[in-house]
Amino acid sequence: MLLEVKNIDKHYPYLSRRLFPGKKSFVALENINFTLESGKTLGVVGESGSGKSTLGGIVGDLRKPSQGEILYKGKNIENMTKEEYRLYRRNVQFVFQSPQESMNPGYSIKKILREPMDILLELGERQKEERIATTLEMVGLERAILLKKPREISGGQAQRVVIARSLMLRPEILICDEPTSALDVSIQAQILNLLKQVQRDLGMSYLFISHNIALINYMSDELMVLYKGRVVEQGSTQQVILSPKEEYTKSLLSFVQ
Repeated sequence: MLLEVKNIDKHYPYLSRRLFPGKKSFVALENINFTLESGKTLGVVGESGSGKSTLGGIVGDLRKPSQGEILYKGKNIENMTKEEYRLYRRNVQFVFQSPQESMNPGYSIKKILREPMDILLELGERQKEERIATTLEMVGLERAILLKKPREISGGQAQRVVIARSLMLRPEILICDEPTSALDVSIQAQILNLLKQVQRDLGMSYLFISHNIALINYMSDELMVLYKGRVVEQGSTQQVILSPKEEYTKSLLSFVQ
C-alpha cells in the first residue's frame, strides 16, 4: 500500500480556559483512517471547518498529529531515516487553493520551477532545463512564461505554474487542497481535466480536498466525508454518491442537484 493513515487525531489547546470552561482542547480531527493506492484518487469533502485542510497538512507532514500514524510504503514517517524522510517529502507534494499566494512574488516563473529541483534533486543544468520544458508542455504553458513574474500572469496560468512546480519532482502523491476554488468557473474545468491527464501520464495518486462534492465525484475513486473532524461516510465514490447513508452527505449532494 502506498499510503496508510491510522487513527489520526488532531487537538488544539484552547488559549483561554475562561472562554471555554471545562474544555481542554478543540478537536480538529478524530480517529481518521484511510488508505491510498498507487494511481488512485481519494476525495475528502466537507464544509469549512470540517478538518479537510488540517488532514492534508498532516499527510504532507506540515502539521503533526496529536495521535496516530502515517505509513508510507509500510513505514511510519516518524521512524524514517534522514534519507527516507527526504524521499517522502520529495514524493508528497501540494497544490494549494490560492496560486498567487504560494509563489514568491519576486521570483521569475523559471526560478519558481527550478527551486524544488535545486533543493531536492541532484540533476545537471541540462537535465533541469529539459524537465522544465517537458513539464511546461505537460501543463499547457509556453516557454515565454518563464521570464515573467507571478503578478504578470492570469489566475489560470498561475495555477498551471503551481501544478508544474509540484510535478518537477515527479512525486507519487499530490495533495490538492481546494485547487480550483479561487478560479473562475470557466477555468476550473480546464484545471480539473489537466490534473486528470497528468495523473494518467505519470501514474500519481491524489488526495483531493474540496467543499464541492460535485468536483469530488468527478475526480475521485474513493470518497471520505468529514463533518466536524470526524468521518461520517466513506467508500467508493460511486457508492456514496448514488446511495448516501448519512444526512450530512445528503445535504452536501442537495447543493449540486
